[in-house]
Amino acid sequence: MVVYIACVPVQPGGKVDRKVVGSRGRYREVGPNLRVKVVVLGDGERRERYAVCHNPQDAKRRRRHRAEVLAEL
Repeated sequence: MVVYIACVPVQPGGKVDRKVVGSRGRYREVGPNLRVKVVVLGDGERRERYAVCHNPQDAKRRRRHRAEVLAEL
């Protein structure tokens, strides 16, 4: 079995955004500021497993930054 681990930002409208992030499933708390959910796409040898990580504090910081940028525009 071959395992690849890659960390990539989610591109809006891309495969990961549509099929992985948008999939049903619950996040599990794995640390004080980290939630993770595992999503498996496909069957057999062609299946792909994704670990989706969410940092609530970083998400809040990014929302605040986006609001500031939009206000300036």
